[in-house]
Amino acid sequence: MTASLAGTFDEFNEKRRTEIRLSDGFPEAESRVRGTPAKESSQPEVPSKNNQSRWILNPVMDYLFACGGLVWLLFGFHYFVLAGSTQGPLSVALLTFSALGALLLGEGHTAATLVHTYRRADLRNRLSFYTKLLPLFFGILAACGTVIPGVAPILVKIYLLIVPHHFMAQSYGIARVYCLKQGYVLGDDERRALLLVTWCTTIFAVIRQLTVIEPKEKPFLGQAVPTWQILPEPLFVVAQVLLISCIFAFVAIITLRGVKEKRLFPVPALLTMATGIAGFTMIQSATGIYWLYVSAFFHATQYFLTVLVSHWNEQQVVSCGDRIRSLTRNSSTTRMLGIILLVSVFIYIGIPRILESFGLNYMLAMAAIFSTMNMHHTAIDGVLWKLRRAEVRKAVSA
Repeated sequence: MTASLAGTFDEFNEKRRTEIRLSDGFPEAESRVRGTPAKESSQPEVPSKNNQSRWILNPVMDYLFACGGLVWLLFGFHYFVLAGSTQGPLSVALLTFSALGALLLGEGHTAATLVHTYRRADLRNRLSFYTKLLPLFFGILAACGTVIPGVAPILVKIYLLIVPHHFMAQSYGIARVYCLKQGYVLGDDERRALLLVTWCTTIFAVIRQLTVIEPKEKPFLGQAVPTWQILPEPLFVVAQVLLISCIFAFVAIITLRGVKEKRLFPVPALLTMATGIAGFTMIQSATGIYWLYVSAFFHATQYFLTVLVSHWNEQQVVSCGDRIRSLTRNSSTTRMLGIILLVSVFIYIGIPRILESFGLNYMLAMAAIFSTMNMHHTAIDGVLWKLRRAEVRKAVSA
């Protein structure tokens, strides 16, 4: 769920503001998403106040896995109670938990994109560029990274540079989901300020990697990441000031509205944005601990929740109880998750091991495959989750 989802929310929200009225915070009329293709021209399904779900799944699961609650609990304990230590039984347990999360959720959420897309002929055909030509291109890049010395670190660096955009765009999209689901129609100033915070965080994070402010980057995926100090340091200061200014402006705007209308900005949306922003603005000593958890237990779990809700809607699994039970028994949901796990293990562990058996370097293969897979994930994510598609509208409103 990337920038395309966020942009479509802007369009959808603007249309709603002019075509619907609110009663007790819930829309009572339907509006059309401008530019909907003919075969998907049905109006957006905006539930009434009697069946509107204010959550993606339920309050506990949402706060823990979509808004970042679990990340803050794990990070707070590891950083403040254990002082960021990597020694001792508790620290080792947390590091093991983090590694399992990275394998099952972090790598798994990119595999979830493949399973969600390739299992459906309509998506494979409609997104043929992303499902046929683009995988070929990234496959060639991965092969080059595996066999040509020096290419894999460059691929890793490019991946690290695109992470802020992908990460923040999804956070922005999920925040907008909560505004929509909880009946909070953003005003123009709120929408622009929230979008500016998203973009300024992204720009700040990229500039931070391209200046000499930070010490030399540590190895990532076994690769010595190149240090591209191509921007002047004052630009980093400018980006920092702009980000802080945008955050204060956004807080001021929603506070003024809250005082005027006696209605608070949705807390889940605020926590989602705060968790995303923190990933790129913490001090260096805290950043490493924070990223042990935020990728798997925030970004990836957000994505899994969205994919699961989309799947449940396809299977007409409506109630929260039935959805949770489908995760604990042999069902189409657990079978889908099993397939995602197998695909993830095969791509990120199996293929590098196979290549190693032919005499190629395992770490180079793993780094090249990881980087290019995530590049493809970012690209296809940008067109996959659009409110113009009926099932996506159901996923965010059911």
